[in-house]
Amino acid sequence: MRQKSALLGTAAAAALAGGSFSALAGPCTTAKLSTYFSGGTNVGCTVLDKTITGMSLAGPSGLISGSSVTVDPVTVTGDPGLNFVAANFATSGGTQEARISFTIAAPSSNPMTDASLAVAGTLITPPDAAFGVSEALSNGKSLAVTDSGTASTTFAATTSLNVTEPLFVIGAQLTSFKNQFSETPTSVPEPSSLALFGIGLSALGLVRRRKRS
Repeated sequence: MRQKSALLGTAAAAALAGGSFSALAGPCTTAKLSTYFSGGTNVGCTVLDKTITGMSLAGPSGLISGSSVTVDPVTVTGDPGLNFVAANFATSGGTQEARISFTIAAPSSNPMTDASLAVAGTLITPPDAAFGVSEALSNGKSLAVTDSGTASTTFAATTSLNVTEPLFVIGAQLTSFKNQFSETPTSVPEPSSLALFGIGLSALGLVRRRKRS
């Protein structure tokens, strides 16, 4: 009985050690940006096994507000993230800037090894119009996209990143920018390795049969 209890205790400890962050918070939902820092459900939430916390917004209300931007979780297995979507981040003239910040954490079993940024928008009055988003990570890596486009960067495996994203608009419409954070891919045995493993099991079976006979 004692041995059984000890085994159960060990199993429980292992489950806790390798557990997902999903046990700590509910899933992030598609909602206005303001719900992510107003004390509501989405203040601490998960995108698959990644946890999003500490979201904040700084900048002129004429360019961006928490009630005008929707946060849409990107639930792509192995590459989750957030997509910030708006009818427009727009200004009729001059340069305006805003900044969105948040922290993303990952379990040690699936640390983050890559970040990507995708920006979509429409220039209203070229050639003077412009817009862009940059992304600064707490590990020293950064990404930047001007007008529409994508950027990505790789880095050593990490379980926590502070993300700061300044965005600017000059006579243009910036409709969305998407952040994704990929994790270390799980290695899959090659067919040849599986074949060798099967041969090894067959050989063990033959040895046991001979010993019995």
